[in-house]
Amino acid sequence: MKIHPGARQAALVGSFEGLADDVYALYYNPAGILGIRDGEFAANHTQYFQSINFDYLAAAMPLKAGGAKQAMGLSITSLSVEKIEKRSGDTDTPESTFSAGDAAYQVSYAREALPRLDVGISAKYISSRIESFSAEAFAADVGVLWKPEYQHIAGVGLTVRNAGGEMKFKEVSDPLPLSVTGGLALQWFDKKLTLLPGFYAPRDNDPALSLGAEWKQPITPGLDTALRAGYTTWERGTGGTRSLGIGFGLNFRQFGFDFGWIPYGDLGNTFRYSILARF
Repeated sequence: MKIHPGARQAALVGSFEGLADDVYALYYNPAGILGIRDGEFAANHTQYFQSINFDYLAAAMPLKAGGAKQAMGLSITSLSVEKIEKRSGDTDTPESTFSAGDAAYQVSYAREALPRLDVGISAKYISSRIESFSAEAFAADVGVLWKPEYQHIAGVGLTVRNAGGEMKFKEVSDPLPLSVTGGLALQWFDKKLTLLPGFYAPRDNDPALSLGAEWKQPITPGLDTALRAGYTTWERGTGGTRSLGIGFGLNFRQFGFDFGWIPYGDLGNTFRYSILARF
């Protein structure tokens, strides 16, 4: 629940709450799905170090109802690790292997609260498995997105994530990773350049600041590309370039592909791939 889905957003080091302009807003700021015009579907795969796999599927669409603007979305998050070696002592050969994994199933709803002010809420069911042991919990996210369109300020976002109970394996309980995140979206040059300053305040760690930057460049009618980079003060590893994110994207009409390189210092590098389709 701390891994940033979406190669675009990961390259921006997760600083996306103030922009939240695609279906990945379901994770970063559920209020952002109200900006989706027709509908969007996204899929993201990340190959982590030590054979850890992360996958994310999401879809969102506006609700055709009278009155205030409304939208809803669904997402599935999966993290899995296979063939973990099991030992009861200091031996060269493991006794056996086992697997572990987490999954989260989320439904989100957003609506216009006031002109230029959108709110969104998500409810999710979370399950975790380690060998033959399992745990489950329910949680909620709440997001607010204000679009003042004043000077260069395109958006101001704030999200409370993972408010809920605890995951309990037998007699051991762990609280969910509650956090408060927020940020701005600042745009120049006819919205080609976007700067995304943000903050991350988790319950279980020190607060961190971040800054993401995206440059969009049209190539031909219907085709454009984007270059992205980000920096965060959050310590996600030791040594090396552990605080950076770099990536690029291609959009052709209603389809998009994004790539992100996210280093974790001495732990190694992660490469993220995601696709997005508008329908």
